[in-house]
Amino acid sequence: MPQGKAVDLRGRQFVVRLKEVFDQERRAGAVVSTQDPAGRVAKALGLGKRTVKDILSTYHHTGQFLAPTVEAKGRVPVACG
Repeated sequence: MPQGKAVDLRGRQFVVRLKEVFDQERRAGAVVSTQDPAGRVAKALGLGKRTVKDILSTYHHTGQFLAPTVEAKGRVPVACG
């Protein structure tokens, strides 16, 4: 996934479900050797770990797959005149 692109609702649902599967694998025992399920999700989906953690945090706090608000980036425009 290209850097700087917002993850849509469907992508956010996928991240949460994939993380839940990885957590279940980890709890099941010797099948999977990982201490970093969020890192596995990020690597599997080609996303940054921080993006995955932000999505999961929002989901755990709200129970919903909320898309991020779009914010302007860069400097504030200066009024000329």
